[in-house]
Amino acid sequence: MVGDGAYGTALAHLLHPGERVDELCGRAPERVIELHEAFISAGARRIQTNSFLVWQMPPDRRRAAYEASLSCAREAARSSHVAVEVVATVGPGLGGSISSWRNELELVLACEPDAVNVETLTDPATVLAVLEALRREVVRIPITISMSVNPQAPVASWGWITQLEPFEGISLALNCCTGALPELRAPLESMVTTYGSVGLAPSAGLPEAPLPPGAWATAVRELAEGLPIDRVAGCCGATTAHIAALAARFPAP
Repeated sequence: MVGDGAYGTALAHLLHPGERVDELCGRAPERVIELHEAFISAGARRIQTNSFLVWQMPPDRRRAAYEASLSCAREAARSSHVAVEVVATVGPGLGGSISSWRNELELVLACEPDAVNVETLTDPATVLAVLEALRREVVRIPITISMSVNPQAPVASWGWITQLEPFEGISLALNCCTGALPELRAPLESMVTTYGSVGLAPSAGLPEAPLPPGAWATAVRELAEGLPIDRVAGCCGATTAHIAALAARFPAP
């Protein structure tokens, strides 16, 4: 399944000074809906909510922010002529606190998304805290834990991604990551060997250097070649043109 791209990249020019991109779901929802619709038109069949930074809000505002982001994504999905999965995005900023993750995930699950993606987790303590928080929940929808590593570093620095114990209803993925795309092959192969099918959502060159849509999509196709990748998408810098190129290289069965 092909997913969408980066919301911060596309919406940053609309922000007022000091405003976070997720706040646009409340102030200018029509612009967020337009971007969701553009990703769907480009070929995305799995769209994520514009809620990556909601964890930075005061706790009493987060439920409303998640609901606003889901409202935008659902409106775009309803207006499309294809089946689209709406995934609630949760950013990485709660660290290794199990109780903080439990509270955050309870907020998100109460909004009843189709699925949840906890993304851009960069250390084992945070991933283990998310898993433990979810272990105490009754998981009724698919939940992805997506990790970001530096493949240029020694294996010892990212080998922890193969030492996790996901349980039923939890899938794993790689997203963002630094370095050239071919360098991700080693950690990706390690994950596939350990867990079976996984997800992949690399950046389109940012923050280092933007990659053209065609070159990026071809590199992602080559990176995934021969591996059981069950969903692909884009991260930092991935525009609707990148997703259109990706969809062309990963046609629906």
